[in-house]
Amino acid sequence: MLALLIAAAAVQPGRDPALLHKHADAVVAAKEQEQEATLRRMLQLGGSPAEQAEVVARLAGVLRARGLALGIRAQAEADQGEDAAAAKDHRAAADARAEAIARYRELLKKYPNAPRTDEALFFLADTLQDSGRDQEAVAAARELTRRFPRSQWAPASHVFIGEHLFDAAKLAAALKEYRAAAEVRDDEVYPYALYKAAWCRFNQGAFGDAMKLLKRVVEVSEKSGGTDAVNTVQLAREARRDYVLAYARVGKPDAARQDFARAFGEKPGLRMLEQYGKLLFDTGRDPEAQHIHRQLLAIHGDAPAAALDQTRLLMLAQRGGKRKDLLLEAQRLVETFRRVRSDDKDENLEEANRRGEETLRDLAVRIHNEARKTNLDETWAAARALYADYLALFPKAADAYDLRYFYGELLYSRGAKAEAAEQYETVV
Repeated sequence: MLALLIAAAAVQPGRDPALLHKHADAVVAAKEQEQEATLRRMLQLGGSPAEQAEVVARLAGVLRARGLALGIRAQAEADQGEDAAAAKDHRAAADARAEAIARYRELLKKYPNAPRTDEALFFLADTLQDSGRDQEAVAAARELTRRFPRSQWAPASHVFIGEHLFDAAKLAAALKEYRAAAEVRDDEVYPYALYKAAWCRFNQGAFGDAMKLLKRVVEVSEKSGGTDAVNTVQLAREARRDYVLAYARVGKPDAARQDFARAFGEKPGLRMLEQYGKLLFDTGRDPEAQHIHRQLLAIHGDAPAAALDQTRLLMLAQRGGKRKDLLLEAQRLVETFRRVRSDDKDENLEEANRRGEETLRDLAVRIHNEARKTNLDETWAAARALYADYLALFPKAADAYDLRYFYGELLYSRGAKAEAAEQYETVV
């Protein structure tokens, strides 16, 4: 009845389900303790092997659930600074897990042919892992897959073993486990098993195979639904992102736009092209990054993302060190910002503002200093253009005060006293 009331309250705006029964946690705990006491009495009274096996399994399950709940509560208490309560619950959780492990082992030893032995092995492995006993956990999972290869718990157990092997960099053995898990295509771990198999192949240098597996992950995840829909959507997103990592090893920038769109569709493909461009930019593959960002600039048009594209093109020109390219990209940055700037909060625009301001500021001051040393007309002209670009785009920036003064000094030193006066007056 309580569950029905809580479910009904969940659809009523402004109502906190916890207020329906302020002592719900205490009631649940009392019922759990009552159940535990009953199971322990049943063990003392004895019965047929089948009955006793069922009682031991249920008692182990109660203890395992308690250990999990207490562990979660202890972590929450630790996060809130309640160290004494957290320590107490950590100890209680460890005690509950220890007895759960003992009960599962008792079940497996005394009643080796009991129903749901595979389930007991799975939860034994899980509880051992929660207790930090990883090798024993893997051994339990291996026993499950050996004795019950067709069990509903076998695919998850293969993944369980694979994770430990993957973390130990035993890629060939891990891949074998993930492939075994992926043999059952209707199991919920199937897309994740494919995903981890892809990462095994990636780390083995088989980037083409990795891309095929990641594409399959996306296809399977997008078709699946049910209770785990949020996780499958997230897995598909991760698989597309990792596909870009693999593509960067073997793909061609000239074909990237078409390849991503053909494999995943126009909208996801564009997002992947953006990720690809950023990856090339971040890893110093400048000619390729420039090629992709020019494509993106044309695609984004007046969208805020275009400002980030042009900012990166300016930074790439800065890396290249060619004065003519640098000034051209700086002027294009001004034009692009004027075209796309808006009051809407946009991550791309925010990053473009931050990085564009930093880049133009650094360039203007650095080239101004260079002009003072070399006294070359073209260097003075470059510094003047960069100051003008900076102040046109970022007149309210924290450093605009100093840069406007420097700009005035530059103009004064070059004999442009009327223009210098305007800058000095603004500073004043």
